[in-house]
Amino acid sequence: MENFFFPIIEREKNLPFYITCIGEADPQPEISRPEGYQNPQIILCSEGSGILQTEGMERQITAGTAYFLPAGTPHSYFRTDSVWRTHYVSFTGYSAEILLRQFGLTEAGVFPVDLGIMRSIFQRMINTLKSDKFYGGYTASAILYEYIIEFNRQIIGAESRFASESASLTPVLSYIDTHYSEVIDLETLCGLIQVTPQYLCRLFRKRLGIRPLEYITRRRIQQAKVYLREGEKTIKEIALEVGYTDAGYFSAVFKRSEGVSPREYIRREL
Repeated sequence: MENFFFPIIEREKNLPFYITCIGEADPQPEISRPEGYQNPQIILCSEGSGILQTEGMERQITAGTAYFLPAGTPHSYFRTDSVWRTHYVSFTGYSAEILLRQFGLTEAGVFPVDLGIMRSIFQRMINTLKSDKFYGGYTASAILYEYIIEFNRQIIGAESRFASESASLTPVLSYIDTHYSEVIDLETLCGLIQVTPQYLCRLFRKRLGIRPLEYITRRRIQQAKVYLREGEKTIKEIALEVGYTDAGYFSAVFKRSEGVSPREYIRREL
């Protein structure tokens, strides 16, 4: 069920910020926008989980996170749970882009938030718009500004909380960079930072959006593309260089990752 509200906008166009659409979805339907959406969006996830795909990245969305989508950013998202409840607001205004740029909100991202605070402000916005036909747009504009300020404040707090987690992954990522052509097991990676496999997987998902073994695969494919563009090695040689003894299996993994075979990649890129 979707419950959304499109304000009647006229005088509000003179405001620095104003809401263009606000609402809730339960469950959130699958969305695919190859051209992006015309206005910036902030979407809270209050229940369930999903995946956000944008700009070549895949990010996990869980309850207690919010994702930001700049205007015109191609994206898609879909649920990965039986439930997925979201609360979304899109907005614009002559100062909206300036404020977002000052806050560093120029790229899509998923951030942990205090759901209670964010939903409280969100509810005030939607209640104001629905209850006041004359000045609701103006009052909601002020609440929207508060909402964006609070969102940014929570992002800054989250970045400082997770800085140590990012730092703890550095030895693991460095090891993968050096040993990607070898057999790497989860236990070896866990031993580098003295954590359990479950915690390491959770850390990778939180900070990089993928599991450790998938990261190793992508690192191998990344290097394979370098070799393919250089054009000095055969596909069999490249497979061995990046850790695959079977060239056929390497080609299958490459195609699953890139959508084309190694040979097609060479023809496309060169």
